[in-house]
Amino acid sequence: MAVDMKRRYANMLVRVGMNVQKGQYVLIESAQCAWEFANLVAAEAYEAGAARVLIRYLDLHALKQDALRLPAEEMARYDPWDGEAYSYMMAHKACTLRLESEYPDLMRDLDDERAHAVFARIDGLRNIMRGEMRKNGTQWCIAVAPNQEWAEKVFPDVDKSEALETFWNTVYRLCYLDEECDIVEVWRKRSERHREIGEKLDALDLESLHFTSSNGTDLTIGLGKRSRFGRPRRPEAERRPSFQANLPTEEHCTTPLRYKTSGVVHSSRPLLVGGKMVDRFWIRFEEGRAVDCHAEEGEEMLRSIIATDENSCYLGEVALVEYHSPISQSGRVFYTTLIDENASCHLALGRGFVGPDVTEEDGVAMPYNQSQVHIDFMFGMPDTNVVGATRDGKRVQIFKNGDYAI
Repeated sequence: MAVDMKRRYANMLVRVGMNVQKGQYVLIESAQCAWEFANLVAAEAYEAGAARVLIRYLDLHALKQDALRLPAEEMARYDPWDGEAYSYMMAHKACTLRLESEYPDLMRDLDDERAHAVFARIDGLRNIMRGEMRKNGTQWCIAVAPNQEWAEKVFPDVDKSEALETFWNTVYRLCYLDEECDIVEVWRKRSERHREIGEKLDALDLESLHFTSSNGTDLTIGLGKRSRFGRPRRPEAERRPSFQANLPTEEHCTTPLRYKTSGVVHSSRPLLVGGKMVDRFWIRFEEGRAVDCHAEEGEEMLRSIIATDENSCYLGEVALVEYHSPISQSGRVFYTTLIDENASCHLALGRGFVGPDVTEEDGVAMPYNQSQVHIDFMFGMPDTNVVGATRDGKRVQIFKNGDYAI
């Protein structure tokens, strides 16, 4: 049964996540430990009509050995042959799948400079994919493939012999996948409901969102004319293949205005970057810029992220996620942004979703952020309230006690 469910999960990533089209190239970036499952996905992609599937493996343990011995500057640069492989596939308009399999404590003994270099190397390669996906509008998906060490971290109360199977079964459940459902139809209905909420938010014509929580968060985020929560409905002739960028997913997200964030935000879940933990932190913003921060764990890593480039100190995403979502109600911290960001409202430092071609809005140059990085972190709480200010001067309760109020 376990193999059958893994195959169903692989099929879901192909049919729902990437939505592979006949004749399309497929690029899979997989953690090395997930090689067996990555090959299940490859087989399903070929069954769906893929012309070529390339799997590129990410070996975090080998990267750690490099990081311990190479200068940080050299460590931060990816090898050119890896870049050539990614560029080749993306030149053929490949859709992409990123299979994450975390080792939450692997990089704990690295200093923050070296851990940030690991992140920079990995993210540099991924930026090749991101640039082409933006340009070509090709499908992409990020998903997880649990491993034993990660499972024991997430499920410390479960017998080690059962932890990995428990993790896999949890992933299936969070993706609404069971033994009998038509998973394409399940996600079609979920996508339509998601679109309806997004369109409802957009119809409010919001100028800003004000977040408050009992943990100290008091943050106002400005929204622009292109800060849209809903997906645009394109004419039939212009439609591209649908896809699910994250599986699982529960979020409604948009890109805020670059210079219109002020106040302080406190994290609600740990952040894992380059294998390094950042936890129990806050960030203070003035005129959009992160001007101060503190973390009880990983503060230097947090400061490195904020200082990655000239724009990594600004926000590129604000996302609304109900606190009482299935992921949050699981009561688990998963130590991966992919899942944890769908347990609570979150923000992202760095790059937004609005392209660099938007160079002006209402007389403000480069109103939406561009950066090398996009780092999500979670801040939603059970008592998070969100009040929206509309452009015609009204105030609307968007969230009350962690959930939608509209």
